[in-house]
Amino acid sequence: MCHMKSVSKILVILIVVVFGFHAKTVFPLQGPDASKADSMNEKIQLLRSRYDKGDAAPMEFEVREEEANAYLLLRMIDQLPEGVVEPWVRFAEGPVIAGALLDLDVLRDQIPQSTLTQYLSGRVPVELSARLQTGGGIGKIVLDSVSLSGIPLPSSFLQELVTTYTKSPSRPDGVRLDEPFKLPYGVESVTVKKEMMLVKQGGAGRSPSPSHRD
Repeated sequence: MCHMKSVSKILVILIVVVFGFHAKTVFPLQGPDASKADSMNEKIQLLRSRYDKGDAAPMEFEVREEEANAYLLLRMIDQLPEGVVEPWVRFAEGPVIAGALLDLDVLRDQIPQSTLTQYLSGRVPVELSARLQTGGGIGKIVLDSVSLSGIPLPSSFLQELVTTYTKSPSRPDGVRLDEPFKLPYGVESVTVKKEMMLVKQGGAGRSPSPSHRD
């Protein structure tokens, strides 16, 4: 899971799908700032470099909300699942809140079918609320609620959606949201604060292997 493409997929899922807000509260971006995306990318590359080199000195990285948004739109746009558009993320004290639009006309055959989805079409907001619990290099997602176009849905809707996008030869059943997972690049913990996220890397990296390469 530490391969860059796998990490990127996890980040997309966490930011775009796992964390959300209420439909009537939308925070559209005023336009991504390339310098903010570059800043975020530099932090990710430094995390990776320290891990690959086995740097033993603990270090804390501060990820600003605007950096995450710019990186998501400018650096990860090609990795967003087809039919997921206009994503955004906000950091609050504790939870991460975000939003995106799902193009149901594109995703019709991929999303779980329900009475609700049968009557919706076009681009609709998906809204979710969840918390990221981390410690000792392990993370766990605690999902609080899921809604589509402002209407609450069971958590199984999100699980089926995530399963669809994370299936691979090595994980034919995809990723389970309720399963603990190892944080990438020797990250020990992630703490969410207002408009920022603190990422603590323990520095206990190991020698790089082919699985760590792009």
